[in-house]
Parts: sequence; structure tokens; C-alpha cells
Amino acid sequence: MQAISTPLVEPALVLALLFVLVLVAPLAARAVRMPSIIGLIVAGIVIGPSALGLLEREGTVEVLGNAGLLYLMFQAGLELDLEEFRERRTQALTFGALTFAIPFGVAIPVNLALGFTTTAAILLALSWAPHTLLAYPVVQRLGLTKARSVAITVGATIVTDTAALMTLEILIESHEGRLSPGFVLKLIPTAGAVVAFIVAGLPWLGRQFFASVGQDRSVRFLFIMAAMFLSAGLAELAGLEPIIGAFLAGLSLNRLVSEGSELSNRIEFFGSAFFIPVFLISVGMLVNLGVVVSDPSILVRAGVFSLVAVGTKVIAAFIAGKIFGYSGTEIGVMASLSTARAAATLAAAFVGLSVGLISEITVNTVVLVILVTSLVSSLLATRFGTQLPPPEERRRAPAEKVLVPIGDPERSGALLRLAGMLAAPDTGTVVPVSVLDLEATQAEVTARRNELAEAERLVLGEGAEATSVVRLDLTPSTGMLHASVEQAATSLLVGWKGFANRNGSAFGQRVDALLAASPVPVIVARLGPAENCKRVVLAVSDHDLTPAGGPGMDLAVLIARRLAKAHRAELHILVPREQVTHERLGLENDQGTLKVERRRLAAALRDLTTPGDMVVVTQPRVEPGLGGEVPRLARALVDRSLLVIAPR
Repeated sequence: MQAISTPLVEPALVLALLFVLVLVAPLAARAVRMPSIIGLIVAGIVIGPSALGLLEREGTVEVLGNAGLLYLMFQAGLELDLEEFRERRTQALTFGALTFAIPFGVAIPVNLALGFTTTAAILLALSWAPHTLLAYPVVQRLGLTKARSVAITVGATIVTDTAALMTLEILIESHEGRLSPGFVLKLIPTAGAVVAFIVAGLPWLGRQFFASVGQDRSVRFLFIMAAMFLSAGLAELAGLEPIIGAFLAGLSLNRLVSEGSELSNRIEFFGSAFFIPVFLISVGMLVNLGVVVSDPSILVRAGVFSLVAVGTKVIAAFIAGKIFGYSGTEIGVMASLSTARAAATLAAAFVGLSVGLISEITVNTVVLVILVTSLVSSLLATRFGTQLPPPEERRRAPAEKVLVPIGDPERSGALLRLAGMLAAPDTGTVVPVSVLDLEATQAEVTARRNELAEAERLVLGEGAEATSVVRLDLTPSTGMLHASVEQAATSLLVGWKGFANRNGSAFGQRVDALLAASPVPVIVARLGPAENCKRVVLAVSDHDLTPAGGPGMDLAVLIARRLAKAHRAELHILVPREQVTHERLGLENDQGTLKVERRRLAAALRDLTTPGDMVVVTQPRVEPGLGGEVPRLARALVDRSLLVIAPR
């Protein structure tokens, strides 16, 4: 079939057409109750060289499409629930092995029966063994990226792609007579060095960058993009497929990009709005309708290949799902994500063509299989994804979202830096909240938002995310309580002047009321000069060692450890009796020095600490007006920083 138009070459017109297709194709697909993915692939066929010929795939579309594939793999790594993946890494490896071995093992005799040589049969089998997460945007839109079936399939993707592409490299070297021990000895250390840099070096580099010059979100976004494409490029130079580098980069930066943060939203939008759709369009443009029409036997061979490609992946998902005890819906999701072929399959086909193992007709057959598996994958993902219940909410880290009330932004710098310091290890977000009177004017609200922009920069400088909120409410306390619910906070960090205005009060009327009603743990902090901190002292009480005091002690230990690490300070722990061990506190033997102290806490801390130390204690929730031991501690430790942890 001849193209009916001259391909567009003007950059503005090329981009205009791509944007129009990205906009219109999903709408058209949904109008006929088909997944958006199918609309984009069909749009690629229509505008491709074998149909209307509006665009050539080589050049702009190919570059943008490759970027979209890298982005797809990067997002899969970035959004992977690492805790879920760690718990199920054995399942991911098992499914990866099954979903590679079954298609590979079945495809070889089928290919031989179709008349291919042994080497060509193995090469084509390597085309069906790996898969591409083309249906990932479907599960992403359905909010299923944290589901266990999705997590192990994403992990299995890297297993299959790595195994297939490494085997392909060895096969081609052997076919051309270049396979030698030197080739293997060169490939392994080079690939290992690149993987080590991405996995270990990239997170460290990211933390340093975010905490120093990366205090502007645009700069952070550019760092993330540079890291993704650099990792992909280094992987390619080392003999690995670029998608492996992009996926590993997503895994490595997973902890630096807070879920739901502005940076996370920018990354997702940048890829899902354009790059990934263009990749799907580029897949459709590979279909050569002219070759298919002129040689109908291609359809027969493509049908056989498609049956093998789809059937073996479904069998692998079924076997793995039964081994793991998964439901039928979860097995369906695993099959849907592992069915589509694209990146590694194309790589194997084009390599085979370049060395003369397969013909151009076979490559076109492979492209048809890519089209069929993409359609099947998206249809299965839509069907089973809508039936899969959303994953259970995992236990959130206490510093995942820290709310900080801000009265005077200029005097809250130390408190905000502390919040960022606590939230950063959890990839957390700090929410500076400023509560204004109900009668505040628009000008006052705008002025306070401008002031909170500086508060966000202070938090970003500690490596955490920040999102400020200005709200109108009856009182500051009720405003904070309402904000804690609206923002799904995990803890509140409240500044304290160090004394109460009246007898019987722990922290003052406002903080006491907040403490009594807060739905989340509250950290009350009276801070001194942080630069003088040489020691963090955690005081453990008898109540902390009871089941009722366990949550408060766990939070206090976590905060004390983070403070000691951030300030490079010693961690000392005061315990009430000899029987208390590091294990009882959830610590390793080298994390903190235990000291038994039976005196009253205020007197012991006064004698055993020095000015500049940071003291961390817990206090059970008390009714407003019942001060407990906090006032005595505040008077005894007037020149020390004091953090009081009140669990929920």
C-alpha cells in the first residue's frame, strides 16, 4: 500500500500532529469502549508510512518514542512499593523465571517446525520471552501500582528482559564467531559497575543535590530527568538494554520522590501526557500494511506466533499465581502486564535482521505480534484491573507527612529544619500550616502564602518535600486539627516556648488542647542552637516499657536516632533498670549507649546532660490542665533542646 501524502518534516507541524493524536486517539477509543492504548496504537498505524504516510518513524517520532519507553520503565521503578517488593522479591524472581522459561522453551520447537534454523529459532524464542509494561498506564490510572500482583510483575519484567537480552548478546557473538572468555570477562564487570553506580551512587548523589542546590522544584525535576536518561545511556554503553538502566534509576530514586508530592505529580504528568503516548503511536507506525497485504502467509505465521506469545505468558502467570496463592483476578493482572511485547522483542528482531538470521518479512511478522499482544494486554488489564480491589493501605511512616503550625514564618526556621530532617528519611512531606482569623482579607492570605514560600525552601534544603497551606478557621488549634485530617497527616510538630502560662498546664492552653484532640502523634519541641548539638539523650520511662507505652517509645527511638544521625551526635539512652536491652528498644548494640538511671528524671537529665544537648522524652496523653512532669523538665533543662513525644 502506497502512502497518500508526503511526510511532514517541519518540526512545528510534526509536534502539532503528535499532540492532536495524543489528545484525540484516547477519546476516540473510549467512545467505542476500547482502552486508550489501542486508540494510540491504531493512530500510529493510520499516520504511519504504510498508510497515510503523514509521518516517518525515523527521526523525531523514534527519539520521542524511545524516550517514552524509558519513561514508562522509570515510572514503574519510581512508583514500585519497595516494602511490598522486598517482601515478595522471591515471588518476583520466581515469576520472572517462569515467564521467561515457558515462552522460550515452547517457542523453540514451534519455530523449528515453521522451518527456521536452530539459531534463528532460538533468536525468535528470545523475542517472545521478555515483555514490556505497555499496560502499566492502565493499572496506574486504576490506582493499583501498589498491588502485590503488580509489584511482582514489574520485578519479573527486569528478570525477563535482562535474561533475554544477555542471552541474545551471547547468541549473536557466537553466531559471528566472536564469543570468547574475554567477552564475558569484559561484560560482567562493566555491567556490574554501571548497576552499582545506579543503585548505590545515584541515591547518595540525589540526597546531596536535593539538600544543597536542589531547593527549587524545577531544578529537582531536571536532576531526576538527567539521572533517568544518564542511567539508560550508561546501561547501553555497558552492554545492557537502556530500559534496564531507566528502571533501576526509578528504583534508586524511589525514596527521594515523595508519593503525591508536587515533584511526583510533575514527573508523572510529563511522561503520561506526552512521552508515553508517543511511544505507543511509534509502536503502531511499525506495522507495514503493504507487506501484510502482499503476503497473506504472514498473517498465518503471525497468528501462530501470537498464540505462543500470549498463551505461554498466561500459562506462566497461572502457574506462578497458583504457587503464590493469588486470586484469579490477580493472576489476570499478572498475565495482562506480562503479555505485551515491544522493546526487547524489537531489539531481538532488528539484531537478527542485521546479522542475516531472519528476513524482513519475519520482522514484519514480529511487528504484527507486537500489535496483537499490545491489544490483548490492554484489554486484559482493563478487564481484570477494574475487578481487582485496591491494595490495603500500608502502615504509614510517622514522619511521612508532618504538619507544622506557623505563626510567624520568620521565627520558625529551626522548627521547619527539624521537620525536614525528620521527614527526609521517609521520603516525607512537611506541610507548614498558617491559620488566619475567619475575617482575614485576601491581601492577608496572599501575603502569608508568599511568606510560606520561604518556609518551603527551608524544608526543601533538608531533602524533604514541602507543601504549605493557609487556612481560615475559628482558632489556631481547630485550624490545625482540621488541617491534619484534610492533609492526611501522620504527625504534628509544634514549637514551644518552654514554659506554660498558668499552673497545671503542660505546654500552655493552645498546645494542651491540640495534644488532647490530635488524631495523630504530636511532637512538642523547644529548640536551642542546633550547631552546638554534640549529644542526643533519649530518656526511657517505666511507662515506655509497658505495652501501652510501646508506640510512644518506638516513635521516640526513631526520632532520637534520626536526630543523632543528622547532627552527627552521640546517642545516649537513659533506662530505668538493668534489664532493659538494646533489643528491647529496637536498636542494634552499636546504636546508642545505655545508662541505667533510677533518680527522678528531671534531676538525672540535669546532671547528665550539658548545654546544647537534645533531650527526647515521651509523655502519655493528658487532659488539658494536668501538666505532668513536663514543666519540671523544662525548668531543669532550660539551656537544652527538649522534644516531648505524645503518641496518639
